[in-house]
Amino acid sequence: MSFDKVLSQSHVVRYFQGTISKGRLAHAYVFCGPDGVGKALFARELAKALLCEKVDESDGNSTGNKDACDVCKSCRTADKGENPNLSWITPAYKVIPISSIQELDRLAALKPVESRRRVFVIEEAEKMSVEAANCLLKTLEEPPPGVVILLTTTSLLRLPRTIVSRCQVLRFHPLEPDVLKRLITKNFDVANDVDGLEWLTRASCGSMGRAATLINEEAVSRRRKLFDRLSSLHPEDNFLISQEVLDWCPHDKDEGLEVRRSQLRVWMCLMLEYYRDALLCKVGAGDIGLFNSDAQDNISTKARRLSVGTIMNIMDEIEYSLEGLQRNANINLLVENMFTRIARLEAIT
Repeated sequence: MSFDKVLSQSHVVRYFQGTISKGRLAHAYVFCGPDGVGKALFARELAKALLCEKVDESDGNSTGNKDACDVCKSCRTADKGENPNLSWITPAYKVIPISSIQELDRLAALKPVESRRRVFVIEEAEKMSVEAANCLLKTLEEPPPGVVILLTTTSLLRLPRTIVSRCQVLRFHPLEPDVLKRLITKNFDVANDVDGLEWLTRASCGSMGRAATLINEEAVSRRRKLFDRLSSLHPEDNFLISQEVLDWCPHDKDEGLEVRRSQLRVWMCLMLEYYRDALLCKVGAGDIGLFNSDAQDNISTKARRLSVGTIMNIMDEIEYSLEGLQRNANINLLVENMFTRIARLEAIT
């Protein structure tokens, strides 16, 4: 069945199966969650179910099939990207222009082709231009009959409130560890590296998108370099290491600061996990499962030089900086201050 392809999001699947059964489908939905957890996949499978010729929507209490059959003409053409009733909008040159939404409006006004409805998917909806968002708002305020619009985003804060308020919002969870491990093994050549697989599963925090970021050789090399820097951190080094980390998160004016913040968050979380492992080693619990087990020698050496209180204070500093990142603090200043405070804490141990 089509929905079986969607992993770790059973709450969303159940919601829509119930919604279809009760005949209470809304005209617009926002799927919100981290990158790489299945938002776009679910949008495609839901669209197929809504257009499938064999899905039973006969009455409000129907217990018939609510999943796409994958074999009818509608499902087959949807899989090929040729279904005339399914339109998929993605950013062009990192932005969704007003012309894409104007085309949505034009198609929405047309009668569906041999179907009960038309479905539109707007992927990475936060990248709509202001003009595009305003154009979509008019459609959401007066939706044509038989039209369903699905938007995906990583953050509701990056969508206009007027858009969000006119949609049903469903939140997607991070992938479960066992599910993520299976996907990593299937998609990346790590099956023979048990320690590497365990680390990548934990470090990915339930996101295949983050796993893809961390699996490349450059990211692996930078992680090793970051840990080497942290193992022998001195106050005079804080500017150097802060600049290195910032250089690993280049600012792309087309992508905007949010992408840079997301990249920086990965490295800051790795630092937090590094000191968390140091704390475990310090209290004699290093054998219960270090997050970075492949760097145990490095971390154990670090733990011997620091007190429990110092490690906990450093972790507090990193968490405080992560909160600042969420509050849109100045990135350069935030990173430099974080490393300065960490170096000072280590120096007075």
